[in-house]
Amino acid sequence: MRSSCFILFILFSVVGCTQGILGVANPKIPPTNYSEFEAMAAKVNYRRLDKNPIITYDLTSDWKARQVHFPFVIENPNDPDSLIMFYGGGSVLIGPSYYSIGRADASKANPYTWVEYAGNPLFEPSDFSVGTIVGVDDAWWNPDENRFELACCTYAIGLGSSSLGKYYSDDGYTFTYEGTLIGPTDDETFLGNSGILRDGATWYCAYTYRTAGAVLPGVRIASSVDEGATWTKHGDFLSLGSSGAYDDKYMEGVQFLKVGSDYILNYGSAKNNGGTPNIVFSGSLAHSSTPLGTYTKSSINPFFEKSASGWDSTQVSCIVVFNVIEPWLVFYQGTASGGDYNLALWSMGMATFY
Repeated sequence: MRSSCFILFILFSVVGCTQGILGVANPKIPPTNYSEFEAMAAKVNYRRLDKNPIITYDLTSDWKARQVHFPFVIENPNDPDSLIMFYGGGSVLIGPSYYSIGRADASKANPYTWVEYAGNPLFEPSDFSVGTIVGVDDAWWNPDENRFELACCTYAIGLGSSSLGKYYSDDGYTFTYEGTLIGPTDDETFLGNSGILRDGATWYCAYTYRTAGAVLPGVRIASSVDEGATWTKHGDFLSLGSSGAYDDKYMEGVQFLKVGSDYILNYGSAKNNGGTPNIVFSGSLAHSSTPLGTYTKSSINPFFEKSASGWDSTQVSCIVVFNVIEPWLVFYQGTASGGDYNLALWSMGMATFY
């Protein structure tokens, strides 16, 4: 089973914050349109945190033995000075595939130091009689219900299909499975890692998928006007690149963003490598002037790649951007391991977006 992580971007107010990022001064003005966003994305490779990785796999763990991934960060609704990260962890060597959801917390004054909850994992597949729970695609506080809500890539027993499952909690620690938020239909056998954008009264869900004849061939978009109760699917908006391109193998995971009046798909790109590893993941962008319009892939793709050396020198994945503080925070998954994605050892790192 392959998993990657590109998730929802939520708008919050921002506050000042400084931290030692390698060799970069942080401007005070965030991007206001796609052109400015793209210019900042072109530099994010050089703005990695000097104390990376921030959260690591643990070979002795029963829930994050080989990787930590799918981070989703929100402001703590009970403490406006702190942040909550919900994230996934897993190992294909347990089960045959075993994934769970954990929590970590940080202060806005120091959003680069995360304390993992001692009671992790918060929940796991056996809690809800589902096949496996790969990671968090979306997290939010629902003030009407006075509860946390998560959308997680959730597999059926037997791993024969997957959907976006919904989970909720009153305290942010003990969760209940509510059911499927959006699932596969028509030719889709799996509805994979997704990003939800709330744009006025309309919700948009950009998702990756599989069919009987294709594995992760593109990104599709669905919309909802009743807060996710029902969805209308609109088909493909991104497809694999030509042979030799940075995205000629897979598109897996997507974060749906809106900056100013521009719509952006931050997607997981994978190429055939012909070496070790045989497939290499990175992060790429596409943009449109309307949510259901024509998306153009960025000329800077892939905008986020492996480092020249160190813990993230083989490949990177799960690149997500959050503007919960200033400067905006970038989270990603990296490894120095070769070979198959599922058998690599993945930790989590950070960078600043501007």
